[in-house]
Amino acid sequence: SDILANLKKRWIWILCCAVLGVILMVGERLYLSPKIPASNGILVMTLIKIEGVSKSIERPLEYNKYFMSYPMELKFIEECENKYDFNKLNSNWASLTDRDKAAWMQSHFMFNNMNDGIIELVVELKETDPKDIDYVNMNIADINKDYIDFMEKELKLISSQFMITQIENRKI
Repeated sequence: SDILANLKKRWIWILCCAVLGVILMVGERLYLSPKIPASNGILVMTLIKIEGVSKSIERPLEYNKYFMSYPMELKFIEECENKYDFNKLNSNWASLTDRDKAAWMQSHFMFNNMNDGIIELVVELKETDPKDIDYVNMNIADINKDYIDFMEKELKLISSQFMITQIENRKI
């Protein structure tokens, strides 16, 4: 009962402290948190044909599984991290573990296997991804090309007969 009486006497101070706390939290959120501007998503779709594989092979290589494996994703990242600023592709990049980086690659670089060695490579950065949109727009075509070159280089380690031909490329 003494506690309630004491709270009734000081209710105005409690209210002022609560309002001040809310103002400080909102101010911190608005002024001190890093700002990532909203941007449109980016989608690059490339049709490629992988040639040089014998039709007599009983079980052909499943390119999507091969290139979407963690070792391949991490190898691509290692080859390109000095060439591209991945922090501008994902503002949280520096805090990601290798596993998280590979998972990020898997969710942004996708493959659709079609018949006769034709593959659609899709690189997608969604509207909600924290990114530097100007940097992405300037570099996404080069990143896509480097990924295709990486694929061809890795396939040539399996068989020197592999060759990739680009059929079509669209950026939306």
